[in-house]
Amino acid sequence: MAKVFPDFQTFLDTRDGDTIGVTKVTMVSGTDYFVLPEATDARILAASKDAALPNFYLHTDNNRFTIDANAGEKYTVVSRHRGYLNYGTE
Repeated sequence: MAKVFPDFQTFLDTRDGDTIGVTKVTMVSGTDYFVLPEATDARILAASKDAALPNFYLHTDNNRFTIDANAGEKYTVVSRHRGYLNYGTE
């Protein structure tokens, strides 16, 4: 298991206590993880309508999102973070 760093990551504050994150990541080994701070939910977006998704896990106790996939595969992950950012405090 290797820690990977996102190729791209952005967050949108929805002004209701939730923040939506979009993370693009490239796998390095068979099982990799990256950090999603205070995430309450996360999913991998399918590359196409019938695409099979790898197994993935959100570990809320340590902010890790783990993907079981092949090295070199690229994924887009959408996540929800409760209270991570607060509108008006920037």
